[in-house]
Amino acid sequence: MPRINFLFKLFIVFLFFSGPSSESKARQSYFTISRVELQHGFLLDNRWEFYWNTDYTTYLKNSAALNTEYINLPNDWCSIGHPKKGYGLYLLPLVIPGIAGSEIGIDIPSVCNAYNFYINGSKFLSVGVFATQQIQSSPNYHPRVVTYPCKTDTLILAFEVSNYFYREGGLNYSIKIGEKSDIVDGFNKDLFITSFITGALVLMFFYFLGFYLIRRKEYAALYFALLCLVSALRIMSTGGILLRQLGLPISWEWLVKVELTSIVLVPTFGALFLFNLLNEKRYLKLLYLLNSLSLLMVLVLLFASPYIGSHIVPLFRYFALFECIFVLFVVVVNFITRSERTVKLAAFGYFIVFVLGVNDILYSKGIINSSYLLPLGIFGFVIIQAILMANKFAIAFTDVEKLSSELGTVNKNQEKIIAERSEELHKQSQDLRKYNDIKDKIFSIIAHDLRAPIASFRTVITLAEIGTKDDIEDIRRFFNDLKPNVDNLTLTIDNLFVWSQAQINGTIINPAIVNIKKETQSILHLYELVSRQKLITLATDVEEDILVKADPSHLNLILRNLINNALKFTNLNGQVTISAKRTAAHFVLIEVSDNGVGIDSEQLIHIFNPETHYTSYGTSNERGTGLGLLLCKEYVEKNGGSIHISSRKNIGTTIGFTLPEGKA
Repeated sequence: MPRINFLFKLFIVFLFFSGPSSESKARQSYFTISRVELQHGFLLDNRWEFYWNTDYTTYLKNSAALNTEYINLPNDWCSIGHPKKGYGLYLLPLVIPGIAGSEIGIDIPSVCNAYNFYINGSKFLSVGVFATQQIQSSPNYHPRVVTYPCKTDTLILAFEVSNYFYREGGLNYSIKIGEKSDIVDGFNKDLFITSFITGALVLMFFYFLGFYLIRRKEYAALYFALLCLVSALRIMSTGGILLRQLGLPISWEWLVKVELTSIVLVPTFGALFLFNLLNEKRYLKLLYLLNSLSLLMVLVLLFASPYIGSHIVPLFRYFALFECIFVLFVVVVNFITRSERTVKLAAFGYFIVFVLGVNDILYSKGIINSSYLLPLGIFGFVIIQAILMANKFAIAFTDVEKLSSELGTVNKNQEKIIAERSEELHKQSQDLRKYNDIKDKIFSIIAHDLRAPIASFRTVITLAEIGTKDDIEDIRRFFNDLKPNVDNLTLTIDNLFVWSQAQINGTIINPAIVNIKKETQSILHLYELVSRQKLITLATDVEEDILVKADPSHLNLILRNLINNALKFTNLNGQVTISAKRTAAHFVLIEVSDNGVGIDSEQLIHIFNPETHYTSYGTSNERGTGLGLLLCKEYVEKNGGSIHISSRKNIGTTIGFTLPEGKA
């Protein structure tokens, strides 16, 4: 063993003093990483060689004549006295004893803002267009993982970076190197977690936006929906940049603008939501002044170039910190002076977000060494506020009940006034009971039907966290299984919003002439994946020129629910058929048939009963809410038609409905 160590050291000395070549330069000193340090990922936050206004080709041709500087990463080249715009070469020679024959992974985050990456003289990655002239350069952000099969224990990592469009240039984030499986799994795990949090925030945005559209006076729901949206955009445009990983066609310029404007809008909508939730009116003028400045900042960021915007936002962080401290002061004042549970929970949730927001600001400035934690804080804040919104309904209902009980003690001499007020309050109480029942139904359905998709997401995340590269097929299978769940969840949410809005505001009909053939084809396209997974044949028997007069959105929802039900209750290798034909009474009969499990005659009588909300599990354990067929019946009848169902156990089911024939 001593002899082997001696030979290894002699080999390193030979490399150090040998003449220059394309892979080894006379003045390079190798940074050593042990296999133990490599196992769980090693951050290359150490001293790198740096060559200003030099690309890799120039370095290989004439390295001896170049001026070598050193820079500690992560850092931009302005820290060692170079201008913001320009280009340079980062170089790090590595020795990893015993790595030959193994495969490594390198996690490369966003680099400002175009680069080429080389390992041992070979180009492995290009992001944007690196160029020595601004007119030829094109910026981009796209975090990647590079895998490399090591043939020797020696690695020379090189980044040639150009920046002409941002406030700073260079390697501004930590680069991680490690075993291939650890790096790839870690990268995928972060993306899964980001996707889950983003999906939850987007779902909350649509839910609370829908709630606001139903009850326009609930401005807290609107501000909270917008807070969820800008928070999701912030998360998707930073870190692993989910917008890029999803392949969305968004330019680098707009990606930067989304990132920068979201910094401004998160505290803006957060403050508006809290003030509205707490019914705080004492400091509204100051809040409106701060938010006016924030919106002005948003306009500047949207119309200015990323280079200008990136110089403005660091200054705005101090303004955002002041606004957060101001909101914290308001929350603390309410916490001290008021005893409501709503105030206590709101203060607790905001305190978490404030602490994690300060952490992110200090971390971005390099003052502390932690990580970006605000996305997790925002997610927790969303959950707490969702509880508060439900609690707000309960308090309102309790207040109405209390007011109703107090009416019994009113002076009997005012019977006429009491009768009038009692009738009015009774109507209000009925309305509130109705709304509360709707709310209970909504929360019950959401709590039940969100559990399965979220559990599926959790399974995929857990598999990505503890699995290996051999589990990639399982992960793909899970994603294929998730798609029908998400489609079914989308239909459930559509049914839920339509039903709740109809319960409160009534059904509004906007009839038009609709081509049944085209409408059917557009809907069948949505269920191709489900039919393929269950090996179900989708057949149509609809002539090209059959028209009906009905509300297009109502017809779309009717067909989606009937086709979804048919697929749900049809076994593998089954068939679902959609047909349409004219009747003698100037109506069109549309039928959706399947050869599935069928329905018992005893259960058929409950299908259209609004009190039972009948539902059952599908052939693949799918679950519904019972609202779909009720909506179908209501919409068919509102559009001047009728609906019927026939079914035989283990033979199949046919649901048909009529609509007035349309004329072109």
